[in-house]
Amino acid sequence: MIVLKEAHNFVQCWGMAHSSLSLMYFPDAERTFRLIVNTAISGKGIRVRLSNKYGKQTNLIGAVTAALCDKDGTIPANTEIVKLRYLGEDSFKIYPGQRIITDYAPLNVSAGNYLCISVFVKSCSLSSGNSLNNMSLLFCPGDKTESRIFEHIDRTRSKVIKAVTGILGINHPLPVPLFEDIELDNREGATAIVCFGDSLTQQGFWSNVFERKIRESYPGKFSLINKAIGGNRLMRDSKFLLKGFYGKNALERVEENVFSYQNVSHAIICIGLNDMLQPGSISAPFWDYSPAHEYYKALTQLFLQFREKEIKTVGMNFLAFGGSIDARESKHKIRRLVNDWFAENSEICDCFVDVYTPTIGIDGDHVKKEYLGKDNLHPNTLGGEVIASLIPIDFFKE
Repeated sequence: MIVLKEAHNFVQCWGMAHSSLSLMYFPDAERTFRLIVNTAISGKGIRVRLSNKYGKQTNLIGAVTAALCDKDGTIPANTEIVKLRYLGEDSFKIYPGQRIITDYAPLNVSAGNYLCISVFVKSCSLSSGNSLNNMSLLFCPGDKTESRIFEHIDRTRSKVIKAVTGILGINHPLPVPLFEDIELDNREGATAIVCFGDSLTQQGFWSNVFERKIRESYPGKFSLINKAIGGNRLMRDSKFLLKGFYGKNALERVEENVFSYQNVSHAIICIGLNDMLQPGSISAPFWDYSPAHEYYKALTQLFLQFREKEIKTVGMNFLAFGGSIDARESKHKIRRLVNDWFAENSEICDCFVDVYTPTIGIDGDHVKKEYLGKDNLHPNTLGGEVIASLIPIDFFKE
């Protein structure tokens, strides 16, 4: 008698896009990293993707576990700790440029549970990852993958990053290495909504607010996955001296970061501002600018790819950036042209959201001061709430 394997239905409950961590990398080996997420969807089993995409050394992984936990990462005494293996092995290598998916393991997870993934890195530095604030990351020396109480021991490098970004008025979440996504075997029809963009999305001011709205409006139905990268560009890779720090351009990375996953039903897209701002700054030479017609073509191409994959899209236009030290009249002109074109050609996406008009100040080139963070470019908490409120929640009804 032939026994058929039960098919799995994987949906991301958490994920991020990778870029080079550069100066924020983790040079220390023999640490356990515990990632803690609050899942919006349920599952009967789990698998985890780990990435060394931007790494230059081979990562030796000693052990990986998954368990339900509390919000601080403590695993209750009566809770099972599940070992996650790769090709049947507890310990394995991840080579430079490689992404791996652990073997499937049964684990019952309910929507609203806290879930932790613990990875013991035996050797090698970790230089591939991202910076998000929709999760928690703990780390400490030694193999603590099966420890129920996890004592976080911070590193000097993280303290320096936090201090420097605070002084500069930059809201930059602390780096998260290695982890790329957590997928649950969902049997309740849940799907993922991917937020695809740059630091305006990555920093979480509007995306985290909107995630709460989605959870409240559609319990257990959607997970919101932040696949944004700070400094990311739409059309061409950044020329920034810290190679890979801003990731591959959106047109190139969309296949890996979005289309390679099952059960992505919607995407919220806001990308292209750095193509306008970076030329003529420390991130790119002036000649690296793009005229407006190149944005028209690139945005049309990007949204068409989502439509071909039958992923419904929310398209956001571009916020004003007059407060940025890199702002110039020539850049404002391109933004005005692209925003006007997008409004006139909004059919390229399924739902066009004008974030520019409700946030603009008197002169048309600056966001209202009360909506801006200390760097005068990114939104603050209030600005994030305003942007999130502009996305129609009913768009996500079946």
